[in-house]
Amino acid sequence: MRVLRYFSIAILFLLIAGNLFAQRVPLTIEASEGPAQVILDGRLLGIANPTYRAQVAPGSYLLLVRKPGLPEFRQRITVGQSGLTVNARLGAAPPPKRHTLEVTSNISDAEVYVNNTKVGTVPIERSLSPGEYDLRIVSPRYQDYFLTVKLNRDRQVVANLQPKPARVSVVISEQILNQTLNYPESEVEFYINGGRINGLSAQVEQGRHRLRIVSGGFAFETSIDARPGEDYTVEPMVNMQVR
Repeated sequence: MRVLRYFSIAILFLLIAGNLFAQRVPLTIEASEGPAQVILDGRLLGIANPTYRAQVAPGSYLLLVRKPGLPEFRQRITVGQSGLTVNARLGAAPPPKRHTLEVTSNISDAEVYVNNTKVGTVPIERSLSPGEYDLRIVSPRYQDYFLTVKLNRDRQVVANLQPKPARVSVVISEQILNQTLNYPESEVEFYINGGRINGLSAQVEQGRHRLRIVSGGFAFETSIDARPGEDYTVEPMVNMQVR
């Protein structure tokens, strides 16, 4: 019985060892210049001159390939069941650094243009290379927002869009004008919020405004609720009823 027990243990050990050996897969390192050290998770595996081959267990590793006088190659690698080949370019320039440009606005869904190319609507984030960018944020009935951004770090832009002014115009019918004058329109007086306007049209900010129009012996008053960018036309009318 004791001999049989030892024999069973030996077989089990061989199965475990064989299974562990079967789990190791090839890892090949092709260095652009050799000889170079191959370091895996902080442990020196060997020298690539310019090729190095090893057997490793599948998994994720931090690979370093070093040669004195050159920037090292550093990369997180994942070795699968079929193994892995890594081309380690020593001294290669690192990828250019990028920065995040974040744009928000007081107007929801305002459109964002970077260098005259629409990139989306606010709020928006974009990863861009360092440099200068022309930024434009637009929305109907609001004035365009312009800004040149020097992107040498992560930047956040809050665009406060201002409403476009509304326009109010007065049209006077012939029955109200004094036709005995050469230029009867020049005798019409136009007031907005108590202030006289030079001419018969004016721009106003959004909000409620009082209008007064005086022509000869006629005077008309009304009010409007002006919205950004809208055009309003006021035409006084005279109605006569006979009973």
